[in-house]
Amino acid sequence: MPGFEAAVEPEEFGEFDEFDPLDPSISSPIVAWLASDEADHVTGQVFRAIGETLVLMQGWRYGPTIRNGRKRWRADTVGAAIATDIFGTRAPGLRPE
Repeated sequence: MPGFEAAVEPEEFGEFDEFDPLDPSISSPIVAWLASDEADHVTGQVFRAIGETLVLMQGWRYGPTIRNGRKRWRADTVGAAIATDIFGTRAPGLRPE
């Protein structure tokens, strides 16, 4: 596309521990969580994962949004963050460390 930089190939991304908001692997833990039994109550919802930001879409508008402080999401903890800060089904005092 004119005016845009060339696409970055997956092997061109830096070390796994480095945070790059354009790295497509950042959304992998969200996909893993959605495929788990812990997310069996999530049906018909649309999430948008952009770098460290996870948004529950409400039609064409952004709904509840959480950010992970420029860190990668983890499949074993993202469910608690979604339950607490997006769906409000978990008490904030039980937020994962």
